[in-house]
Amino acid sequence: MTASGTQLTLPFPLNERCVFANFVPGSNGELVDRLQRNASDGRFSSTWLWGATGKSHLLQATCQNHAQLGHAVAYLPLADIGGQIESIRGLSGHSLVAVDDLEVWLGNESLEEALLTLYQDLYATGNSLLLASLSAPAETTFALPDLGSRFRSSNCHRVMPLDDDDKAQVLKQHAATRGLLLAEPVLSFWLSRSDRSLQGLLAQLDKVDRAAMEAQRRVTVALLKQVLGL
Repeated sequence: MTASGTQLTLPFPLNERCVFANFVPGSNGELVDRLQRNASDGRFSSTWLWGATGKSHLLQATCQNHAQLGHAVAYLPLADIGGQIESIRGLSGHSLVAVDDLEVWLGNESLEEALLTLYQDLYATGNSLLLASLSAPAETTFALPDLGSRFRSSNCHRVMPLDDDDKAQVLKQHAATRGLLLAEPVLSFWLSRSDRSLQGLLAQLDKVDRAAMEAQRRVTVALLKQVLGL
């Protein structure tokens, strides 16, 4: 059981911080609203999210929503599962199955056969499939044409990248969970001189957090210069 009371079948627990309340939508507001309304209604649905960042958070947040309604959910990060086909079997009774890192399995015929079986099982039981990949379905190569045709019929949404103001908000949220305060001048300096990718910024936040804790200092421009070499 997770802190939210979610019952999970697989050893891939949901991150309790990955909820809609903690997601900075930026220009993804319509997509977030759609996913929040995506409660089980007994009809099969398949949705494909693609883009560079934010997908894993949205998949887990959607799972959390379903679980709070008492539905069984499964979150499947294929990059962590490796080639363990048995890990995705027997999930037809789950209200929602969220498959992350889809590109890791595509191109392998036996792995795609397992995904096709999952799709067909969920279709037969009227449950939902949520997929996430770096690329859009139209730009993705499949080993099995049958899987490609079914996945390409999914509702497709690109998770749009955040602008600098949104990234600043994400940094402030993550910093606050660590007990750090990021003042506006610090954020402005940081974003104007460092890696603009969200993943890169969060990795830098880890370094800044460790340095601030060791030195018992607040986060300042001087500390950013020292730790990040800006």
